[in-house]
Amino acid sequence: MRGNAPQTCFRGLGSFRLFPVWAGLKPFRWMFGWGVCLTVWLAGCVHAPRQPDPQMAAPSLPAAAAGVQETQEPVEIPEAWHEPFSLGEYRLAIGDVVEVSVFGHRDTLAEEVPIAPDGRLYYMFGEGVEAAGRSPDEVAEEIEGRIGSLFVAPQVSIIPRRYVGARYSVLGQVESPGVYPLDASITIRQAVARAGGLAQGVYRGTTVELASLRNSSLIRDGQPLPIDFEALFLGNDFQFD
Repeated sequence: MRGNAPQTCFRGLGSFRLFPVWAGLKPFRWMFGWGVCLTVWLAGCVHAPRQPDPQMAAPSLPAAAAGVQETQEPVEIPEAWHEPFSLGEYRLAIGDVVEVSVFGHRDTLAEEVPIAPDGRLYYMFGEGVEAAGRSPDEVAEEIEGRIGSLFVAPQVSIIPRRYVGARYSVLGQVESPGVYPLDASITIRQAVARAGGLAQGVYRGTTVELASLRNSSLIRDGQPLPIDFEALFLGNDFQFD
């Protein structure tokens, strides 16, 4: 695991914000902000057809909600943005849980070893090994040095299983806003799905989504990325995922 994680934010869609935070690394953030007002909600989020009310004037709808195709400038997504997210040279944090084993010795496998509140990893040694703030490889190398008298050329594997220092928050117009572990590469759609999907409501007997895809954006390292959320969620254009 090498390299620091980029800072990423999603913004738009009402106040739906998703931002992962790392311990021991440069902050990595995702943030969705789905600013939803009544006009946007009715215009951009009603997907079920309904009959017009003769007693009321038809609301003014944006072209996208009225089914009119708008011409937009083509957006080129940098190739680097398509690369899977990598944990990079992750630094272990207090509360992280790792799997530890010595290669070729199945009886040494410890599937869930937490980094203790004192920052140490307790595995085969009463005094433990300093782990918080260090990479898994660095901790593994120290353990290898300590068990050299017990095994021939030991190879220690440390695999992070749960990351307290890597998490993101999803807030706003989703069904289950909250904090989620960033335990693997994740796409925009997966992040929304993990948060229960877009929040829905009922307007005049019709189910509507409360999030405005049109007003959504993705921000990485403080720079907005040209993500078309309508194309992604409504048109299944996965180049934006």
